[in-house]
Amino acid sequence: MNSLINVSQCAKLLCLSKPMVYKMVTHKKIPAIILQGVDPQGRGKRIIRFEPDKIREFIEQRRVNY
Repeated sequence: MNSLINVSQCAKLLCLSKPMVYKMVTHKKIPAIILQGVDPQGRGKRIIRFEPDKIREFIEQRRVNY
């Protein structure tokens, strides 16, 4: 398994903004790994990571006229 990438790295790979990547994750339009955690203050924290190979497959599946 490759190393996981974060939202910023995924946005760069897709040439999208970070808010758009968050929106796609929320609407389950992009394959993501979501981990629930707690920060030091005891607040809930959502950690989002991506598998680069899955993101590349996502891109390939959506190519048109290529």
